[in-house]
Amino acid sequence: MYSAIRNSAELVAPGGRLAIAIYNNVSDGWLTSARWWQIKRAYNRAPLQLQAVAGLTYAFSTELTDSLYWLLAKIRRREDAVIDARAQRRARGMARWTNVVDWLGGYPYEFATVEEIVGFCESSCDLTCNRVIPVPAGGTGNNEFVFMRATH
Repeated sequence: MYSAIRNSAELVAPGGRLAIAIYNNVSDGWLTSARWWQIKRAYNRAPLQLQAVAGLTYAFSTELTDSLYWLLAKIRRREDAVIDARAQRRARGMARWTNVVDWLGGYPYEFATVEEIVGFCESSCDLTCNRVIPVPAGGTGNNEFVFMRATH
């Protein structure tokens, strides 16, 4: 991860920007970043049939719940769910099932705290942090960063 960040930073021109999103490092609670790493590693090593079972289990426990709430909200507001689902897929660039597979099997999986990424980019890449959009506390999603290179 740090090599990729350094390689990307080398391409930033004076006055240019680098935008990255890095999974948050969560070490408290049951679903830590280290545990997600283990889940993703196990998923990728599993036979395809077991991957399908894991994906369906995950989808039914999270994606289906989210989808049902979304669908009920559409019905309540008398909006066309099919048109909206197609628009979401186009805007997001992936279908819901692709999202499930990516979340379970996105590997290699690396993570860091906001402080680790900002410290690395400022000390090792000659960049200045311009903006951070952190995930909510305890979230394992992506922290988003924008760094700038001075105009020397």
